[in-house]
Amino acid sequence: MSRTRTLGTWLRALATAVALSATCACASADATTSGGLDFKATIAAVTPSVVRVYGEKTVRSGTRRVRLLRQASGVVLSSDGFVVTQNSVIADSGKVHIRGADNVRVRVKVVLRDKDTDLAFLKVDGTRFKPIALGDSDLVRPGQAVLHVGNPFGLARGKNAELSVNHGVVTAVHALMASGQSYKGQVIQSDAGFNPGGYGGALVNMKGELIGIAATVRTSRRTNTDISFAIPVNEVKRLLAEARRKLDGPVVSGLEQPAPAEKPTRERPRPPTPPGKGPGYLGAYILEESTGTRGAYVDKVVPGSPADVAGLRAGDLVTAVDARSLGNGGELLDVLETAIEGAVLKLT
Repeated sequence: MSRTRTLGTWLRALATAVALSATCACASADATTSGGLDFKATIAAVTPSVVRVYGEKTVRSGTRRVRLLRQASGVVLSSDGFVVTQNSVIADSGKVHIRGADNVRVRVKVVLRDKDTDLAFLKVDGTRFKPIALGDSDLVRPGQAVLHVGNPFGLARGKNAELSVNHGVVTAVHALMASGQSYKGQVIQSDAGFNPGGYGGALVNMKGELIGIAATVRTSRRTNTDISFAIPVNEVKRLLAEARRKLDGPVVSGLEQPAPAEKPTRERPRPPTPPGKGPGYLGAYILEESTGTRGAYVDKVVPGSPADVAGLRAGDLVTAVDARSLGNGGELLDVLETAIEGAVLKLT
């Protein structure tokens, strides 16, 4: 009887060993095909190639001049200094600079602005930045694990400040047929969330290869869910080749007015939500800045709106709501989106 128990124990141990061996073999195979399961190693390889991009603009508020700063992420594509970022961060006129992990301010030239994809291609002199490894977006499939590396909300500030990393999977690869969107090409849809400031960041596979640039987010207010879209790296490669061709022609300096041939998109403030169509109707066009300002800049006021009745005028700078200080237009828009219809807000 004792012998039977010993034999049974031995058989169970053998079965467990076989199962563990099979599990280890699967994990090893997965590690080989995906480029490794260690996220820290992938992140360490990618982050030196992701930079912080800042677009500056100065506007008048009454007798004062107000400096507005828009922030996005960027990715270094090549050893000769081409960087891709979000086009919307670049004002029609103003300055553009980038910062890496050393937090040194580096001037750039704007070479190409593509309004369809909302991507812009910048040129940095020298080779101080490490280029990212470029993948092949034609090989991307739903269910594939991905990482997004960027600087949402401008949280990374100062020397050696850590960028943010989101992990997710590819949920679909399809043509973008969204209304109001001029780009109708392929996009990579994922649940690796993108946030303002993180647009223009890197979407990479587990090998650390760039497969897409964080572009836009579609939000469903009914289900309170977000869907993130990225422009595939193969489309980025095509635009990079176009930027290289343009480099021999007129180049827009980050410290000069854009050349007319670039036909830059006009920086538009977010229009107010019509009454009855959502919470917090104010009736003012607010510049949708996310960092670096001292309040929310009012670009235009709708006649007869609550903003008009309250005495808000174009050029005003709203510095606080109900005694809560505002750093930028994005913060005011956040307050309005959560306000209850009919509520009274005290604006400073």
